[in-house]
Amino acid sequence: MSTFARVDTELCADSVEFCPFEDLADVVAVGTYEVIKDDGKQNAELGEDEESTAKRITNRNGRLLAYRVGDWRNDLEPSEKVHEHIEGGVATPIHSQDMAAILDTKWCPARPIDSTALLAVADATGSVGFHAVSKHAENQPRFRKVASLQSAELSNGSVLCLSLDWSSRSTKTKAECSEKLIVSRSDGYLHQMNVHISVDENSNVCATPISDHTWKAHDAETWTATIDCWNTKIVYSGADDSTWKKWDLRVGTDSPLLTNRRHEAGVCSIQVNHHREHLFATASYDDHMLFWDARTTRRPLSDHHAESGVWRLRWHPTKSDLILAACMHNGFRILRVGDASQEPEIVATFMEHKSIAYGADWSHERGKAHSDGNIEWLVGTCSFYDHKFCLWSAAV
Repeated sequence: MSTFARVDTELCADSVEFCPFEDLADVVAVGTYEVIKDDGKQNAELGEDEESTAKRITNRNGRLLAYRVGDWRNDLEPSEKVHEHIEGGVATPIHSQDMAAILDTKWCPARPIDSTALLAVADATGSVGFHAVSKHAENQPRFRKVASLQSAELSNGSVLCLSLDWSSRSTKTKAECSEKLIVSRSDGYLHQMNVHISVDENSNVCATPISDHTWKAHDAETWTATIDCWNTKIVYSGADDSTWKKWDLRVGTDSPLLTNRRHEAGVCSIQVNHHREHLFATASYDDHMLFWDARTTRRPLSDHHAESGVWRLRWHPTKSDLILAACMHNGFRILRVGDASQEPEIVATFMEHKSIAYGADWSHERGKAHSDGNIEWLVGTCSFYDHKFCLWSAAV
């Protein structure tokens, strides 16, 4: 286990996303969230009841940060790999933009030309912004907001966009492309949109989001929604009502295909394994991660007790048996999910964060092979009240 960077994000950090394209794989975006309440105090947990919090809030501020990751695969001793400050370390700041509080960010898997990428940002005003990232002079990535779509038009700013998910996990480059995006909201609604991505006459990336369908999915904050990458007509949602639901868009959204009440508290994350068809995982405030076979969901395949609520899950980009978990009050851990019917094995933990563990993602850069057969992978994580972003690695 090696730590490569510790960064003070100033505002509370809740989202980490590495760019999935090889030529931009050294770019990582970090989203932040700060609540200013009318009692003069700052910051409420993301899980705090939105209705009661809204009565005391005067503003929700955020900042989109981006860093360029330097060479972390060098042969320095572990003690030399720790960087207390970003200057001269492996995390170099390349972008900082003030905006509304950020709840989630996701890189689009499709792009119209090389050396570009599109980042979707869900914010506390009920809108989704789209930011193009392109490499320019001296190979330096630059961010530019290209579009936005108000998901909750009649909310007067009281509805938050809570999570995002694109319909594909496979990256591709073609002149014009369209991708579906699902958005979950604090008012219990899901919003699906189509995003048309192209290039204008000046070679600038353009994004045109078109609202497709909105429906009431839960009677509570819908913390998460994901599109099944094996069948993009299937959508999963999880909410503060302790349920997760499966929706089949081919038959309409008047009622879900199924409703599962196995969790005993709010469902915060749902992740479909993009390597192993039918396998997906759910995570909850009830301290449990459950692994499911989509063909039979009466009971989970296995259950992992995280000893804390689990806010975010991430399957590894290339290894089908590894999943990263942000265990809110118990740090971050990597699990190996071999036979999904068996208890997952904890293969690494990261406990340097001293506040609520929220954001977590795997780098898409190649790992570093070790002589014992393990591969060292780079991970980015962030925590809330201590506004801390870390880059670290684990050989698993």
